Amino acid sequence: MAGWFRPVGTRSASVYWRRRLLVTAALVAGLAVAGGVVWLNAQDRPTAGSDVTPAAVVKVATHTARECAPGFLATSITGSSEMKRGSTHSFTVRVTNSGAEACRLTLESRPLTLTVSSGSDRIWGSADCDAWGLTGDATIEPGGTQEWKVPWSAKRSQSGCRLAGGTLGAGTYVATATLTDVPSARFVFALR
Repeated sequence: MAGWFRPVGTRSASVYWRRRLLVTAALVAGLAVAGGVVWLNAQDRPTAGSDVTPAAVVKVATHTARECAPGFLATSITGSSEMKRGSTHSFTVRVTNSGAEACRLTLESRPLTLTVSSGSDRIWGSADCDAWGLTGDATIEPGGTQEWKVPWSAKRSQSGCRLAGGTLGAGTYVATATLTDVPSARFVFALR
């Protein structure tokens, strides 16, 4: 410690004191810069209860799937080719994305409906009751498919979730899946 207070060397004492002052000033400046960086980073972070969204979250949110373009969507429908009158049957409605990117299908803005008809006679429709409808949002990967199972009681429907009494007659029926701005898919089946 004696060398700190009384400089030892060939130069004058003022040279050593200036060097010490310069090193001390550089050390204080370095600590001030480091403290400022830490303080600024702490200011950028949201506190508990804050409604500020961190930049990383915003960046991820901007890369979500876009709404599906109708030109890249196709509908299909399957079920049993022969069904028994008076019992409940199930159809599977599928929407396939043929695009190169994942897309978001929002059925609230682009309704998907299923109807059953015999010739020009409309028998049943999922649009007659929200509980029967095909609902929800889905992100469909490129080449991927989203599917919905739709039960049908083999009875006529009316708006307001009403089913007509009685049993439908034997014959050929057509189930049609319709998605706004996309060609409809048809499935022909028989009631026995």
